[in-house]
Amino acid sequence: MADPLLKHSPSDTYILSMIGSIPGVEKWIYNGFVNIYMRYDSWEDVFIDYQHQYDCPYLEISEIGGLCIRSIVEINPLTAIIENFINNDFYVYICINMKYIEAYHYPDNLSHNAFIYGFDSQKELFYIADFFGFPRKFATKTCSYQEMERAFACYDATFSEMDNANEHDPMIVYKLIKDTVWDFKPELLKRDLTDYLEGRNLFRSTSIKTQDEYYFGINIYKQLLKLFRQNGMIDSVRPLHLLYDRARLMEKRIDFMLSNHYIPFDENIRKSAKEYTLYTEMLRNRYIKDQIISRKNNMGQYNGTMKLIEIVEEKDIAFTKELLSLLES
Repeated sequence: MADPLLKHSPSDTYILSMIGSIPGVEKWIYNGFVNIYMRYDSWEDVFIDYQHQYDCPYLEISEIGGLCIRSIVEINPLTAIIENFINNDFYVYICINMKYIEAYHYPDNLSHNAFIYGFDSQKELFYIADFFGFPRKFATKTCSYQEMERAFACYDATFSEMDNANEHDPMIVYKLIKDTVWDFKPELLKRDLTDYLEGRNLFRSTSIKTQDEYYFGINIYKQLLKLFRQNGMIDSVRPLHLLYDRARLMEKRIDFMLSNHYIPFDENIRKSAKEYTLYTEMLRNRYIKDQIISRKNNMGQYNGTMKLIEIVEEKDIAFTKELLSLLES
């Protein structure tokens, strides 16, 4: 697996770590990963794309329903199933109960997806990649066959009103398609940037997420400000880190586009991208500082964070319009 460009949400991180070593894949990466969304309460925040996960041209992706995989496990041990997939060059993404895998250090029943990329049959160990610890950081660790068997068998212990897990949650397996050729398409980037500025809802009409309230693109800033004004805080730094990740990726995208002549050479756009990244980093760090001060004083003091949200929104809009102008020239 390659070191992924993004380490924010599991779905993006795993995909980029799987495909990251394929020659030329950066053209597909920089053609997407523009739009982001956040649930109304900031509980969920992630990148979204037209070319996202199941549409990734570099991956064959197969989903095995939860009830289906359990019926198969009645005949064949789970460990043998996983070994067989990995021996055939698949990666495995499986629903488990974190409580039973020591590497997570989590004492309670909680649903999760473990990403398995290898095994050692002699030591009876699986190699897993995930976000471990608190705060969570992407890393690789091991778990025993016995731990994986029990974590899978006890998945139903996570079913509750507080946990959205259920018996239909699937196992997903991935296999690389290394001979894919992707040509960078500026018109796709223009579309995504326009959607971002408009805050367009990009969920398919059949998505279960349409049953909840989500904010897309530039509209995330106003919802973050609303949460601070209503609640005095947000639940975690994650949405602000997402804004920083997006800006950092956008800066790399600008370097790629300038180097490959997809936009006219313009030093100002590079400066704008660096400034945009700098301010999102300042925003994330200011929130962490305000959070520490607020905990110490036992009261919310996030005025500095809120002011920076407004500044970053302005920088983001200005940068995006500047890039759109270059793409149209």
